[in-house]
Amino acid sequence: MNSEISNFIDECYKVEQAEKLKDVYVTDHSSPDIKYLSKSEEEDEDLYAYQQSIDDYNNDTSEGAVYTPKKAIYNKSSLMQKLFDPFAESTRNEDGTIIYNLEDKEL
Repeated sequence: MNSEISNFIDECYKVEQAEKLKDVYVTDHSSPDIKYLSKSEEEDEDLYAYQQSIDDYNNDTSEGAVYTPKKAIYNKSSLMQKLFDPFAESTRNEDGTIIYNLEDKEL
């Protein structure tokens, strides 16, 4: 009698657990391969060269590329600079923190 009751309780726990996890799905979380549509091999080569240049730019960790401030496109404290290039003339330190010197005219 005790074994029947314990088996029944175990089955109840299994059913309850299955009910809780019925909406949970497991996936491999890998993104699908990106497919490009091109018209010619020349276009394919251009795209490949473009991707390579982007990868080279993003992987460039030289001190000049990381810590050198970029030049301002817009006048400092102008509306365009505030909207489109808020960190103009900023630098980064070794930890990757953006260092920006705020001037009185920007307040």
